[in-house]
Amino acid sequence: MLGNKRCLDVAGLWWRISPEDLQKEFLGIKGFSVRNSWYMRNFYRSYARNRKLQPLVAEIGWTHNVVIMDKCKKEAECEFYVTAMAEKKWGNSSK
Repeated sequence: MLGNKRCLDVAGLWWRISPEDLQKEFLGIKGFSVRNSWYMRNFYRSYARNRKLQPLVAEIGWTHNVVIMDKCKKEAECEFYVTAMAEKKWGNSSK
């Protein structure tokens, strides 16, 4: 950390961005806590190179993605749950 800033590693780059900076940049949008910032980072790292899962993770909600990332320790597990949720529309009441 540098001063008050937290460091986020996205795509191998170190960004010195605090949740407060993000809230100032994106006025009126919530969800930029330190915890959510790390989830965003992990989301990117988990799915950036997986072309098969990229369209599927977009079909399920953020909370479901976070739970899958937290609970699944192996990539195959993650792929199974993301695929099942997207195909079966589990937890998606709007569809």
